[in-house]
Amino acid sequence: MNRTVPGLGLLALLGLLSGCSASFRAHRLERVASGWPPGLPEDAARLRSLGIAFHAATREDGREVPLAPHRGILYRNATHWAYRRAERFTHVRSAPELADLSVDVRLTGKHAASPLGLRVAHALTFGLIPAWERQEWTLVTTVTAQDGKQLGRFERSEAVNTWHQLLLTLVYPFAPPPGVAADCVFDLNRATIAEAVAAGIL
Repeated sequence: MNRTVPGLGLLALLGLLSGCSASFRAHRLERVASGWPPGLPEDAARLRSLGIAFHAATREDGREVPLAPHRGILYRNATHWAYRRAERFTHVRSAPELADLSVDVRLTGKHAASPLGLRVAHALTFGLIPAWERQEWTLVTTVTAQDGKQLGRFERSEAVNTWHQLLLTLVYPFAPPPGVAADCVFDLNRATIAEAVAAGIL
């Protein structure tokens, strides 16, 4: 009995390690090289408050499915943080609180994964054989004035590839999937803000 316990413990440890993973951006999104944060407008009278309505879902089998609550909160916070870091608004609030400007932010993910056979092999080898996932993110942002008039609509996209493999225990601290995904959403919003500011809308 004493001999089997260490063996079972090793199997359990390998099972936990098999879930180790790391994420990497596809780098389709252009970098905001300069002018960030955009800061205050030249005309102080244009300093306005902002209300954000955030929606997030993933597309599966042709239909949209809400994200898990913890992921939705993570991406919502990344969105709010991008607008706060822009240093351009008196207040950044969640809709439906009143604000001078409103942005409707819709984040949609399209999920793909490695074939079933590869995922089975990944599980049976305790993660020695790698498996992968891919999330295509599209961010659509609509800016409206307080009177409901639409001022602009912007769309940005980026992809995140996640690999699952035993040896990625060494890489995980530098590319944790939740952190990479949140940074991706932050940058999608940042690129949107930069474009809207350049267009004179925000």
